[in-house]
Amino acid sequence: MQQLARCVHTRDCRLRAKTLENCFFLLFLIRRTKPPRTAGKNAPLAARLAEPYFPTMPTATDPHERTIFLLRHAKSSWREPGLEDHERPLNTRGRKATASLAQFMADYALDSILCSPARRTRQTLEPILEAMRETPGPVYEPLLYESSPGTYLSCLQALAPEVRHVLLVGHSPSIESVCALLAGTADDGALSRLALKYPTGTLSQLTWHGSAWDALAPGCAHLAKVTRPRDLD
Repeated sequence: MQQLARCVHTRDCRLRAKTLENCFFLLFLIRRTKPPRTAGKNAPLAARLAEPYFPTMPTATDPHERTIFLLRHAKSSWREPGLEDHERPLNTRGRKATASLAQFMADYALDSILCSPARRTRQTLEPILEAMRETPGPVYEPLLYESSPGTYLSCLQALAPEVRHVLLVGHSPSIESVCALLAGTADDGALSRLALKYPTGTLSQLTWHGSAWDALAPGCAHLAKVTRPRDLD
């Protein structure tokens, strides 16, 4: 709570973002340590409210199963001091990572792509689009640049009901914070990677069950995989 109070009153934008990120991760880890629900639906209301809520995970044949891919842009360059942040390009390491990501994601089936309009996010996405056989036209959403995890969640909630698989390309700390916010359950390997760090070029995969995207809420998804650039070397 002290961290959250500092976040509200500070004028330092970077400190505010980092504090919010830490709070999201703390909430995520606390939720993971709680025991499963045991009270039945006919139990007293107080007993049911006292227990944590873990959504039922969908089966492989579930028609309402949806997938969210969250990709942080690859490593960018700081070599031009006068260049606006929005225009910073990828560096050599970042371009190498995007080539590996493109090969890794070549067979992915996507119905929607949301991407920050910053140069480094667009350059991260371009090789992936070239590698895929069929892709929807990406939406370069200004709200995904320098925004909060709540804004990222709102962009996902606004997707059309027919979208089953979406890729969102964005920035830290919002990209990893919204991942932690959504993940109510997680595979052990994915959980440890998320809690450790979310480097540039990292791709996470979440699945959730819902008839429409406006039902997407904190804790309703399952974190299935977190892939870092070095995992693809």
